[in-house]
Amino acid sequence: MPFDSAGARTTGYCSQGYASDYGCNAWSSTANMVGSPSEFRNGDFSGSVDVDSEMLTYLNVDYYNSLRSEARGLIVNHDYNIGGVTYNNDDFAGQLNDERSYKWNGKVGLISLSDYINANSDMESCGSLKSVNGLCRNSNWMFISGKWWWTLSSVIGDGYDNVNVWIIKSNGQVGSSDGAFSSNSTRPVVFLSSSISLSGSGAENNPFRIN
Repeated sequence: MPFDSAGARTTGYCSQGYASDYGCNAWSSTANMVGSPSEFRNGDFSGSVDVDSEMLTYLNVDYYNSLRSEARGLIVNHDYNIGGVTYNNDDFAGQLNDERSYKWNGKVGLISLSDYINANSDMESCGSLKSVNGLCRNSNWMFISGKWWWTLSSVIGDGYDNVNVWIIKSNGQVGSSDGAFSSNSTRPVVFLSSSISLSGSGAENNPFRIN
C-alpha cells in the first residue's frame, strides 16, 4: 500500500514541492507529534502538517482493530522517532539525533531507518547509512528476501525532501521511495506491555510464546 496517496494532503508542509503529485512523507500531523510543534521541518521544506499519513491511520485503525482483543491488550503506546534522515550519511549518532528531533506517540508504527541499521550484527562494516549495501543482508535479522517495505523515516537531501520515504529493498539495501504514493510492503511495529512473560526456547519445535 502507499505511505500516503497523491493528493491526500495538500496544505502546509504537504502543499509544497511535488507533494500533491507524489504524496507527502510526514508520518503524522504536527498536532499529534509529541509536544505539538508548530511546524515539521525536513530538509528544504517546513510547515504545519494538518492530517496524519494514510499509513498511520490504516495501522492504528483498520490494522489495530483487526487484531484479537487479547493481542490489543498487550500493546502499549510508545514514542516513535519520526525525524528525517539525510541521504548517504555516515554519522550514525547524528542520524539518531535527527530521527529523535520529532516524535509521535501511538500504538502501531513502522521501523525507523536506524532500527534497520541497528539490527545488523556487523556494525563495523554495516553500521551507517552510507555503508549499508546488499551484502549487509547476510548479517541483518530484519532482512526479508523479495520484499520492498516501508520505514517511517523521511528522506533529506535527494531533492524531494517532503515526498520520499526510506524503504528497505528486496536485496537488503536501503533506498529512497519513488514518492510516498508508491506501493510497498508494510511491516507493523508494536511495543508490548512489560507485564508479559515469555516461554519457549526459540527453536522451531519450541518457539517463543507471549503469555
